[in-house]
Amino acid sequence: MMQPAIIRITEVECGDENAPVSFAPLDAASVVHFETRSGESPVTVRGWIEALFQYAINPEYDPVSGDGRFLTLECVPDIASYETDV
Repeated sequence: MMQPAIIRITEVECGDENAPVSFAPLDAASVVHFETRSGESPVTVRGWIEALFQYAINPEYDPVSGDGRFLTLECVPDIASYETDV
């Protein structure tokens, strides 16, 4: 039986709420940092992130360290651990 995947949000760098999203989306976006177990396929982890956080933009994951990040223009998740089925 496979263990569920745990995604732990470790840091949120809030975007500039005054930046115009249509002209400067990267300035307006918040960067959400996370960690999970190392050694997973980046495609797999991207699927976990997109399943947990439908508003995630461009998830990135380093399979060596288990660290990753994604952008969001909408909802910013709480710094917490989130679980998803594998």
